Amino acid sequence: MISLNRSENSAEFSLEFENKVLKMIKSNFHKLSFYPEELEKEFIKNVAKKQGILENQIVTGNGIEGLLHLTLETFNKECTKLTILDPSFVVYEDLAKESGMEIQKISIKNNKINKNELLSTKEDLMIIADPNNPLGDKYLDDKFLQKLSQKGSVIIIDLCYSGFNINPNKFKNYQNIIFLKSFSKYEGLAGIRLGFAYGDSKIIQKIKDKQKKICPFPISALSYLVGMVALEKETGKEINFLKNKTNFISQLKEIKKLEIYDNNTTSILINLEKNKISAKSFYQEINKQKIMIKNPNTYPSLGPKKIILGIPSKKVINMVVHTIKKIIN
Repeated sequence: MISLNRSENSAEFSLEFENKVLKMIKSNFHKLSFYPEELEKEFIKNVAKKQGILENQIVTGNGIEGLLHLTLETFNKECTKLTILDPSFVVYEDLAKESGMEIQKISIKNNKINKNELLSTKEDLMIIADPNNPLGDKYLDDKFLQKLSQKGSVIIIDLCYSGFNINPNKFKNYQNIIFLKSFSKYEGLAGIRLGFAYGDSKIIQKIKDKQKKICPFPISALSYLVGMVALEKETGKEINFLKNKTNFISQLKEIKKLEIYDNNTTSILINLEKNKISAKSFYQEINKQKIMIKNPNTYPSLGPKKIILGIPSKKVINMVVHTIKKIIN
């Protein structure tokens, strides 16, 4: 079974990164006997230094989804209405429904957002992914963030698909805004389930207070140790992933009547408009070949002819391309 439905980074780690992780774990092995409070503090200190922010502006969590769930749990009594873009990461809507929030969607048209519409909406909470998931387009700049911060809503910016070396001058301390980051995609460390939120210290403190009540130790000591290595040393997956993505796209472009859209995420968008096959049929056929892709029903606003594919590992790229060619032809 080949999994392309979660947009995971299946590229290889560098040997140097692997060795640094093993060295870090070995030298801190005795700390596994204790709750990870001290490692959490050390990790937050390292993030603050890396991002050029204060330690009281940071809270750790179980990846982006864990942080989203925690944030909505924190504000679900005072926030009743959520604004999201359409399409957006499906989990936003799922978590909002769990929290009993009213959901307001702002459509992305021709890969562009109506910034004036976003600034004029009335809500308690807003979530924007930058780059967008699934389209991969970037929308945010300092001027727009400044205007968003003045709305009075709690604004969550999901940076899941941003490279880790974010310019701290771009994402400074805006009032009412927090940013979410994880190690899952370009760093390729989805298995450690480690992320962090940073931004408005008042919002961050509320989230920390909630976290202490429901799950005071959401991250394992091992995850913090691996995360600290990733903060100071690239995993090697970033470069290897981009090589795999370039190779995959290059081969797919050789298939006639197939439109490929590269983007800023760990997946690509394929348009089947020039083919007779629908996204639903393509999904069914490729699943029969034991290649799992995202169900097109996940993002109905993309229409019946667009599919999202994760990037295969180097050793199976040729086989995946061959399978797609057979389905298309």
